[in-house]
Amino acid sequence: MSRHKLLSSFIVLFFLWGTGLGLSQTPFWQPTNGPEAGDIRSLIMDSEGDLFTATFRGGIFLSTNAGTSWTPINNGFGLPGSPQIGSGALAYSRITDSVFLANGCNIWRTSDNGQNWVPTGLDPSVFGCGDGIIAIGGDGSIFTYTNEHGVVCSQDDGQSWQIVGDGQVLPRVTSLAFNGEGHIFAGTRAGVYTSSDGGNNWSIVPGSEGFDVSALGVDPFDNHVHVGTNPGSLGRGSTFCYTDGGWTETPNLGWGTQGEFWDFNRVNCFSFYGGTVYIGTYQNSGAFRSLNHGLTWENIGLGFFGGGEGTWGVNAIVISPVGEVFAGAAADGVFKWTGSGNYWTRLVHGMKAADVLSVIVARDGGVLAGTQAAGIFRSADRGETWTRVSTALVNQTWWTRSMAMNSYGYIYAAWGGVSVSLDGGIAWPSPYAHTLPGCCGYALAISRANVIYAGGGRGIYRSRDNGLSWDFLPGLENKDIRSLAINSAGHIFAGGYNTGLWRSVDEGNTWIPIAGFEDLYYIQSIAINPENEVFVSGHANGVMRSSDNGATWGVVAPGQAPVLAMNSEGRIFAGFNGGGVTSSTDNGNTWQEVNDGLMDLAVQAFAFDADGYLYCGHYGGGVSRTTETTFLKVPYTFEGFFSPIENAPIVNKAKAGQAIPVKWRITDKNGLPISDPASFINITSYSVSCATFEGDPTNNVEESPAGSSGLQYMGDGWWQFNWKTSKAFKGQCRTMKLILDDKGEHTANFSFK
Repeated sequence: MSRHKLLSSFIVLFFLWGTGLGLSQTPFWQPTNGPEAGDIRSLIMDSEGDLFTATFRGGIFLSTNAGTSWTPINNGFGLPGSPQIGSGALAYSRITDSVFLANGCNIWRTSDNGQNWVPTGLDPSVFGCGDGIIAIGGDGSIFTYTNEHGVVCSQDDGQSWQIVGDGQVLPRVTSLAFNGEGHIFAGTRAGVYTSSDGGNNWSIVPGSEGFDVSALGVDPFDNHVHVGTNPGSLGRGSTFCYTDGGWTETPNLGWGTQGEFWDFNRVNCFSFYGGTVYIGTYQNSGAFRSLNHGLTWENIGLGFFGGGEGTWGVNAIVISPVGEVFAGAAADGVFKWTGSGNYWTRLVHGMKAADVLSVIVARDGGVLAGTQAAGIFRSADRGETWTRVSTALVNQTWWTRSMAMNSYGYIYAAWGGVSVSLDGGIAWPSPYAHTLPGCCGYALAISRANVIYAGGGRGIYRSRDNGLSWDFLPGLENKDIRSLAINSAGHIFAGGYNTGLWRSVDEGNTWIPIAGFEDLYYIQSIAINPENEVFVSGHANGVMRSSDNGATWGVVAPGQAPVLAMNSEGRIFAGFNGGGVTSSTDNGNTWQEVNDGLMDLAVQAFAFDADGYLYCGHYGGGVSRTTETTFLKVPYTFEGFFSPIENAPIVNKAKAGQAIPVKWRITDKNGLPISDPASFINITSYSVSCATFEGDPTNNVEESPAGSSGLQYMGDGWWQFNWKTSKAFKGQCRTMKLILDDKGEHTANFSFK
């Protein structure tokens, strides 16, 4: 297509709109620059060599330079994350120079290189919906399949559609393809059907009865029909090639370079070039090629083993006129084969469509994004640039569903087990070192005593030694745990798929079911505010709140929110998968939509930084960040505590009854010292376990100053409070808490003799 100048103008306009330039008010959200990845569902090339790719929930992208960079082209669809921009199949018409997207209930068309997408005349109220299947014949005729009326055809570039074959509804169709003679083939869940008269009459191809077809393609070199089937009695899929002599099955795909059996569970796609057949397969097996019509296969990478890039699956392959091989990978973007062995080049620049399942902010301010099958990414500059840091997790194609940080700054990531980074997420070991049997690593929570809890499909594991060893906890065996939270008293709350809601008050040794949640299908998120009020979400009942440790509950917001988060002030944010973000500043009593500037409405994860800025992970849209702090009162920059007090996790040794000087320094956001005595609220302490240093912070006593010294301002933002400890503290362990008027709470641990 020769529309690149128009496209450049569109990109400038899109940038101005997306960044809010010219608007009188700064949007609440702004997209970061990544992470760059995408769950590729379709990949095609037009007659000029431009590449188009459709991602799952992340939108459509265009590359005019062989994949070196990508531009989003979603005008007409709405925001990424909305239902109409979900996964679909792309097709290109050489007759009309148009690109089509079939995504279930409609087919969309662009005739200007993606500047505008318009729905075709395939009215779902008339024709019903399908599964996003499309094929275009050599004469430009467009075929799709609907579940209600079978095969439907358009002869005028999608403006009007007709039901063909007298509405003969084939078994569920999974793929359509034409041969060089204009015959159309339909792969179904119950065999391969063919029509030689434009779909008016269909017959099953002999010998294919019972084929559960996952993919179908016709080689233009020799008109051979190639079929991939879903796993059957052998526990794996198969490939078949149809010629005039009937079907020939490939019994297996051969052997990998390291001796592993390449078990292709399912063929996702076929592509052809000069008599060579290429296939992409599902779940870790990668891409293959055959030089003899599918009789034998050679693995060419993108799989679990064999070196090079590893991906979760290959959903699409397209080959340029000069033989360049491009592959669209599940979750990880587009790759180009080097033509040598198993090695591919990853091409994702500008493709900000990563499926982000978890977000966390390290102590140094670095932001980490855990993705679906694309590894962990890290940004040291608040999202301006991102680097993939977890090579081991990428190659194993795990989903990083949850991350948590302990008081030492160690960051833990849950996948098919738990991995740990000791340097704020920069370096990660091989995940195999911490595999948990039967645990899919859905949820993580860490207590004040640095005890780690990991929830998964089998139940909950616990580690008391920073993740070096794990104990399986009784009481929730075979419960599918997806959410965990711990209050300040050390009480653990757990929920998940068909599990109800549970509480443990003894570090997970025993569990008590919480009444009222027995019939709730899914509890996706649990959050606890500074007052130990518990909020749960993810079920049809909406967001629920308990102010009495789970004894009674009330609904405070409608909707099924997959994620909840609270800043240290107690301001609540709820994220929805397709509905964006709402917020409450009054403990959930009222809610306000806060989607201004949010470019993707599918929300999966939240994380706050130390300044109260909120990071949002999207299912198909990377990471967004607020443009302002979520704190209603801007927090002070706190320094302390200073000698003689040591900060946690060190335990201070003290004599009960002695006076202890508590020293700190506070400045405002501009670095200016705070000298207002109203900044100080009080100092309290509460009894804690000497083993875990966990206790009930609500059972506290307000501490008194020593003599008449009281609170003292020492100048330049420095403060001192001489804490007169009680002789009754003898033999106790206690946590001291300094509370400031910015709602900041700063603690230190003591053991009294």
